[in-house]
Amino acid sequence: GTDEPADSRVEYGTAPAYGGSTGLNTAMVTAHSQSLTGLLPGTLYHYRVLSRDAAGNLATSADHTFTTASGADTTPPSVPTALTATPLSDSQIDLTWSASTDNVGVAGYRIYRGGIQIGTRADPSYSDTGLSPSTTYSYTVSAVDAAGNASAPSTAASAATDAPAAGATARLNPLSDTFLNLDEAVHSAEPTLNTYTWPAQQIANAVLMKFDLSGLPPGAVVQNATLNLALVQSDALSAPTYTITVHKVIHKHPDLAKATGNTYDGINAWSASSCCYNGIPLAQGDISPPYDTQTVDKTTGIKSWNVTALIQEWWASPADNEGLMVNADPSQPADAYRTFASMEAPDAALHPYLTVTYSMPGSTQTDTVPPTASLDTPVDGAVVRGTIPVQGTVSDNVGVVRVEYLVDETVQTTWQGAGPGTISWSWDTASTADGPHSLLLRATDAAALSGRSQIISVIVDNTPPGAPGTPAATSVRQTEISFSWPAATDANAVSGYQVHRDGAAVATTPNLSYTDSGLTPNTRYTYTVTAIDTAGNPSPSSSPLSVTTPSSGPVLSGIAAGDITHSRATITWNTDTPATTQVEYGRTTSYDRSTTVDTTLQTAHSQPLTHLRRNTLYHYRVKSRDADGTLSVSEDRTFRTN
Repeated sequence: GTDEPADSRVEYGTAPAYGGSTGLNTAMVTAHSQSLTGLLPGTLYHYRVLSRDAAGNLATSADHTFTTASGADTTPPSVPTALTATPLSDSQIDLTWSASTDNVGVAGYRIYRGGIQIGTRADPSYSDTGLSPSTTYSYTVSAVDAAGNASAPSTAASAATDAPAAGATARLNPLSDTFLNLDEAVHSAEPTLNTYTWPAQQIANAVLMKFDLSGLPPGAVVQNATLNLALVQSDALSAPTYTITVHKVIHKHPDLAKATGNTYDGINAWSASSCCYNGIPLAQGDISPPYDTQTVDKTTGIKSWNVTALIQEWWASPADNEGLMVNADPSQPADAYRTFASMEAPDAALHPYLTVTYSMPGSTQTDTVPPTASLDTPVDGAVVRGTIPVQGTVSDNVGVVRVEYLVDETVQTTWQGAGPGTISWSWDTASTADGPHSLLLRATDAAALSGRSQIISVIVDNTPPGAPGTPAATSVRQTEISFSWPAATDANAVSGYQVHRDGAAVATTPNLSYTDSGLTPNTRYTYTVTAIDTAGNPSPSSSPLSVTTPSSGPVLSGIAAGDITHSRATITWNTDTPATTQVEYGRTTSYDRSTTVDTTLQTAHSQPLTHLRRNTLYHYRVKSRDADGTLSVSEDRTFRTN
């Protein structure tokens, strides 16, 4: 507004030089309004207002700022085209495709094998390794932008791995999996496989899985087989380990899509067993003695069982392959458990799998067991910036000769002759584009056998948020200043704000406001605010806010309540300088009543309180304002009427 009629105009832009201006509104008014259009989303703008009165005098405001709201990107990238799958060996297929386009920008690609995501890439290529020989695989690719919009999948491309030359290791996912419970429920669609003890010393859950070994080449000699399950959750009991056994299913032909604690196909019962609560058999009468027993701790990640003898039996007699059971611990107290990911888990890297190492007749290769590798840090889904520590563990039955860290399937660093143990790498993400990326560890032994860790997905974010808007004071007191500011914007998310007073950080808050207390009266303070995103990137500082606290008010002394009767009292006090007189009072510290302000400036003060209740406790505080307008308020005090 203006104090006299004047015209209206606004200059604005992304810098204090402005560069944009509204049209001049020549209407002579005191209340002014101008609309700014065509602005960019999520952008800090500077502006100032200009008004000229009838005499031609121009008034121009100081610089102000505001930030436009972020525009939501809901448009997915285009579908990748020309997907090509090329076999490179008996265990690797390479993929290439034409890049997608996007209205903002393509952040990366998701690669799917058989409809299940197996990795991500920033560029249009991918190497799928650890495959089974003589096996056909089908792939699709989807493009993703920074807002998380995903394109439709590409047209599928298929390729078959080469036949093995002499020996290899096959990785097989189960055809189906489920767990049995103490009821008639079917759990084959659950994302977890549960082993559970309840009541004490009794099995309450058991896992069933079926594997198809027909992908192994005819005549292969099975040398080693390992069952691998990803532990995702454990109980909170004091026992650090939980014993889990692996058995062969015998006697029955279970249908895992229908099997329950009572029946193996939804109709026909398991063999009777007194193993479990309420006489539910839970397939305990239809399993072999254990092929392997492992004590499982509470550390999440891959847990393994040696099932070589079991797989050799199935390979020799396929008709005996009715599946295997992963059994719960019958020695634990009630509610002890371990939970593993199933084939229905959203993260394909956690799916159960069987590794089968085999040789072909005539092979001269003596080492057929590949190394194992596991990524320990960072955690899956982490948002990272700058240089971060990456750590993994590798091992081998003979020895590891090479270790590689790969980002988006591209080798970033290599150790020759690394040997087994912990391998650490400092990853400088500054040279990696912001957005989602995959990270894995690969180990190779002297026989040129390679083992890969699980894939860890991370989001690289080295771009700081935009600066917060200019802070504005909302309350200024002698020892306390409150202020707020417009939100900053970030490609991912802002996690908080750091408040600086006179150049030094004084607080971090998730809010858009802050109250700074413990200040000195009659002192000038300057504040700026910095935004911090989820990766820890700090934004540029906001424009400053400078505020001066008021001077100290009159010093209050000698505060007392006297002349107390059943219905009245007199409040007296002194001030060191002449000041006004007022008392607030009531039966609580809300003080619902007050005396009329006596504006006479004096140093001795007295105020009568009347119409009080008999035998009642009253709260009161005194208030005096000096000639400069500075107010002093006493602490709470009390008296009781007669």
